[in-house]
Amino acid sequence: MSDQAKPATWPFALPSLADAMQRQMDTWVKEQSALLDETQKTLARWTKRRQEAMEATSRTFQAILGCKDAGGLPAVYNDWLTGSIDRLVADMHDARDETLRLAEFGQKSMAALMQQCEAAASPIAPPSAATEAPRAKAELRGQAAE
Repeated sequence: MSDQAKPATWPFALPSLADAMQRQMDTWVKEQSALLDETQKTLARWTKRRQEAMEATSRTFQAILGCKDAGGLPAVYNDWLTGSIDRLVADMHDARDETLRLAEFGQKSMAALMQQCEAAASPIAPPSAATEAPRAKAELRGQAAE
């Protein structure tokens, strides 16, 4: 037997576990960063609407206190209610959009993971006919001798 033993040939090239884990962690960190950026924007819009709601409520109470007759109260209430409903609708739209973004991030994450798995399990080039033919002949001779 020679001093240099050849390693067994696997049907797939297996990357090192550390490299595979590093690629997955890099992908995960990038996705989490993008997700947090989007979430921060959504929360900033939500906080702004909450501040507008507090200011609108304060203005509404001031307007109610300043009304000289009861006829002005429905108009003040209508303005406050319209603004409140508009803010609630904007909140629901943002929640819907954020949910869709989460689904997109999940889909992209799974697609990236699948690509990494496919790349990690890429087949090694098949043996050439020149190296395969002598081995097959030797196997046949071994079977014929038996």
